[in-house]
Amino acid sequence: MLKFFMANEFETLIWAIERGFASLNRGKTAIFGAKFCDALVNLSEIASENLTLFQRDFVKFTELKNNGFNVYNATLEDEFQNIILIAEKYKELNSFHIAKSFNLLAENGVFLIAAHNAIGAKSVIKNAAQIFGGGETFNKFHCGIFAARKNNLPCDQNKLNEFLKFGEIKKFGDYYAKSGVFSADKIDAGSQVLIEAIKSREIHGIVGDFGAGFGYLSGELLKTNVKIKEIFLIESDYSALNLAQMAIISNKAKFIWNDATKIIYKNHFDFIVMNPPFHSENIKDISLGISFINSAYNSLKINAVLYMVANEKLPYENTLKNIFKNYEIISREKRYKVIVARRTI
Repeated sequence: MLKFFMANEFETLIWAIERGFASLNRGKTAIFGAKFCDALVNLSEIASENLTLFQRDFVKFTELKNNGFNVYNATLEDEFQNIILIAEKYKELNSFHIAKSFNLLAENGVFLIAAHNAIGAKSVIKNAAQIFGGGETFNKFHCGIFAARKNNLPCDQNKLNEFLKFGEIKKFGDYYAKSGVFSADKIDAGSQVLIEAIKSREIHGIVGDFGAGFGYLSGELLKTNVKIKEIFLIESDYSALNLAQMAIISNKAKFIWNDATKIIYKNHFDFIVMNPPFHSENIKDISLGISFINSAYNSLKINAVLYMVANEKLPYENTLKNIFKNYEIISREKRYKVIVARRTI
């Protein structure tokens, strides 16, 4: 029996399956967006060695791997008898995953999707029903659940092709992006403000780009700072890091798939640049930015410098004062503030 404190989407889906909402076929089962929880353990007892997980986030991937699950950071071109999709906050990415799931499913394969109401479960389910020609719906614990089989029901082929295009890589300027990565349609305004504020300042030696995304900050720094010896792009989203590797062709660039909030390189960097995220699981979370600041402090050499940009309303000043002792706001523009702090001890 599942225990519910705050049920996540996957727990709600398994709860529904256990009560007869849908049944899985025998054979290989894929889960997109899986994370470790009791519900996944329950499902693994049913699917055993036939369970394949896909998770591009480093922290969630590592937890699944450490608990013995068969997990990949990119989609395998394989055929599955069941596919379970946990919807994300990115509308176009969800649509692409629905279409991709349809193509990966075997005939009469079972498709299940779980979406939290906060990200628009009704819209996600509507899109899934168009691709699969209908299906069954269920709502519980603030989540929408949809189940369908890939059979002779009419598929909207035009909609399928439209959704598949959401998975294509886009190029703007010198950089690449695609649905599901941060700022997938244009260069983030905060990152642009940061580069504009520090472009006249010399940055040299070993540089860290914490939460590097698709590589904009690192790419721009390498264009104008010839004294950079190495620049480490640390990013937890595997898809974004791959895009950064496409954009930055330099032997100075080191691409690190890892969690920037964990100390990886203690006392290692001469400079760190970052535009830290402030949402976790679709919820505003100031502690995430604070974790970035802590990690940056411990990763800097003595007398090394942090440059960061943040939304004007985010209250990082007390944290910076407590950790770095001294900091300065060097720019305020377009609702963003650029902060410089030096590690002195």
